[in-house]
This record gives sequence, structure tokens and C-alpha cells, in this order.
Amino acid sequence: MKQKISVISSLGIAIIILAGLLLPAKPAFSGASVWSAETIPSTVDNVLGPAGIDVRDFSMTADYSSIYAAAGNSIVTNVVYKSADYGVTWTAKNIAITADLVAVA
Repeated sequence: MKQKISVISSLGIAIIILAGLLLPAKPAFSGASVWSAETIPSTVDNVLGPAGIDVRDFSMTADYSSIYAAAGNSIVTNVVYKSADYGVTWTAKNIAITADLVAVA
């Protein structure tokens, strides 16, 4: 009796799997593609990081108000630059380690 139940259930599972393979799949659809033009910002008076500094890495707080920039020569000078006003002004912060990458936790 147990053997008959096992055969019947195995046959039932095989039929379900076969039916799933034979039925056509419904295609996935994520919505219509929408394209739009973006204005390219001017290169005049735009400064990314402290003026005159070769910036190697950026990191910022979750609200983007404080930004940290590691200079390309920070390995030599042990300095990281910090802006507390969304990048408008920058101050040099001496650090005790030599690193050229920054992160905010």
C-alpha cells in the first residue's frame, strides 16, 4: 500500500513539473522606457573639492552636509579636507595615519 501511494505521488509530482515546463511563461515587464534630456553643467567656476588640490577620494555624511576629501598627496602630508557646508568651504584636518581613501560610518 505504501508503495502504491509513493508511486502515485511521484507520478503526480512529475505531471506538475511537466505541466510547468510546457506552459508558456509570462514575460516580465518593468514599465515603459522614458528618456529625457539632461542639462550639462558649465565648467566655469565649478570646483570639486578644495581648490588647487588633487582629490583622490570623497566621502559624505547621509545628509550630504559634511564632505571629506582625501588629497592625492595625503599619503605624504597626512591631511584630509573637510567641508561642513555642503562643499562651499574646506578646512584641512591633520590625521595620524597615512591613507588616501576616506569613509564615513
